[in-house]
Amino acid sequence: MLERWKHQTPVATNEERPILTVDEAAKQFPNQWILMAVSEFDRDNLPVRGQIIANKGTNVGICRALRKVCPDSNLLLQNSYYIFMGHDRAHTGEELTSVLKEAAQKGAVGAWRRW
Repeated sequence: MLERWKHQTPVATNEERPILTVDEAAKQFPNQWILMAVSEFDRDNLPVRGQIIANKGTNVGICRALRKVCPDSNLLLQNSYYIFMGHDRAHTGEELTSVLKEAAQKGAVGAWRRW
């Protein structure tokens, strides 16, 4: 599943919405699809923080929200939006191992295998 779609131009922020990191947004909207207007990228050009435009329970709902925000495809090329699922993210190999072990303990099928 491809979670990110990015461009290099940050979106101008709307002062009514708080700016959240990707991790903060994932914690605020667990198991929801999130549409973020990106205001900052890291050195690898990955989204770091932005404003939440919408959160929906399905990918279809979040795609509809994106179409409402950007009815013209030219707007998508001029701005940066990030669609992702709200869940914990592992940032290092050690963290990834820990998350996979926890998922396996909770009964997630195929979450961890020794190779």
